[in-house]
Amino acid sequence: MNIDTKAYLLLNFAAVDVGTAKQILSQAGSENALFKLSRSRLCSLLPAEEKKLVHIADLRESEEFRREVELVEKEGINIVTFFDESYPFLLRQISNPPLLLYAQGEKDLLKRECVAVVGSRRASFYGLNVARSFSCQLARRGVVVVSGLAYGIDTAAAQGALEEGETIAVLGSGLLNIYPPSNIPLAEKIKKGGLLVSEFPLFASPQRYNFPRRNRIISGLSRGVLVVEAAKHSGALITANFALEEGREVFCVPGPVNSPTSNGTNSLIKEGAKLVENIDDILSEFKWVLPSSRAPKSNNLSLSSAEERLYSLITPEGTDIDTLCLKSGFDIMELSKILMDLQFKGLIKEQTGKVFVRCV
Repeated sequence: MNIDTKAYLLLNFAAVDVGTAKQILSQAGSENALFKLSRSRLCSLLPAEEKKLVHIADLRESEEFRREVELVEKEGINIVTFFDESYPFLLRQISNPPLLLYAQGEKDLLKRECVAVVGSRRASFYGLNVARSFSCQLARRGVVVVSGLAYGIDTAAAQGALEEGETIAVLGSGLLNIYPPSNIPLAEKIKKGGLLVSEFPLFASPQRYNFPRRNRIISGLSRGVLVVEAAKHSGALITANFALEEGREVFCVPGPVNSPTSNGTNSLIKEGAKLVENIDDILSEFKWVLPSSRAPKSNNLSLSSAEERLYSLITPEGTDIDTLCLKSGFDIMELSKILMDLQFKGLIKEQTGKVFVRCV
């Protein structure tokens, strides 16, 4: 690791923002000086930031920081600083950009056109299906889908994008402290076919105040934000508000008027967000030169025993969900997951009233 990157890593480790980092480095004379100046000289650079400089002086000699540097190199993690050419152009434009990003996976995705897909952690079957389907279609068109790796909509969005393309997952914790733990297998897949991003030190825990900071990065990387399902007071709406403040597009999927997880999205639509029914409603807002729709990655329609069992119960005329639940013996959560998987394989589709019909 070169000395410049190490200096920015130290400043970020001390929770220094871009403006203060510029001031400190200007007074120090160089990035190298952060490690060469005596403690007393370093702490006298900016009287107004004396407490922060004392913290930096302590950290630069600490075992904690030494380990951070060692693990960044060992784990093959890229450090992209605000002062690098590779720092995302759109993210640089926001009011409080991160000083740096820890990035693990395909770093070049930071240069691609992105759309964020966000929503409720307690998503309905409808919301999960839409998030996964829209993300899959966007990825097939060459758009990088950005989400937050949370339960619910974020997870469905990442899974859908990986079906046909790439995704960026922005964490509210460190890259070596994946949250939620149940998404560790998904994070491993993203490293291979996408990008994990965080501004927090490698082992940072998922503190409540980290998530609004994460959300500003999600919207900051993206030309637009698609809100699939969101309650009136939710993190997804925070992301949408960041997008509006930065002049980005906000799109919403309408939901049932009696659904708590659609209250926020329906309110955004009333306030002027664009109602979307398909991905063309999103892509039409941008003058992107995108590749033609990619062929699906796989036409493999092999079914698990559970999928075969459920598929055999669905008729070409249609079978309602209550009948499927009764005849299959699956509980509603398991049934919903299998139905969603069958829809993604193009074998069934949902009609009004939770009725499912065969497509082939």
